[in-house]
Amino acid sequence: MTPTFPGAIQDGKLLLDNKPEFIAHLHTLNGKRVNVTVEKQTRRRSNEQNRYLWGVCYKLIADHTGADPEEVHIALKYQFSPKRFIGNLVAPATTKRLDTIDFITYIEKVRQWAAEELNIIIPDPNEVKL
Repeated sequence: MTPTFPGAIQDGKLLLDNKPEFIAHLHTLNGKRVNVTVEKQTRRRSNEQNRYLWGVCYKLIADHTGADPEEVHIALKYQFSPKRFIGNLVAPATTKRLDTIDFITYIEKVRQWAAEELNIIIPDPNEVKL
């Protein structure tokens, strides 16, 4: 498994959270060619966000339409989830891998659609107890 070393970029410089651990790892690769990748750190959606989506948004839509919550999820995922291309096929990205920001965007699209298409007002997350 490839280790990950979290840190931040400040003024164009890499500031590692644990520089000694990073340096120790570099010593294990002495004399070898390496690939270096730097990517933005993201946080996966929270359990609370997921409970809100399923327990509030999807439940209200399912209750209103008579559909099963899983059917609601599949339909809305195809409509609003980021798309992936598999050859010439288009598939919705799974919502399980969305980070917190993308998940909020997805939920807002679901709420807006429910309001416009079904006249359902889905309460804000801070208005419900999960």
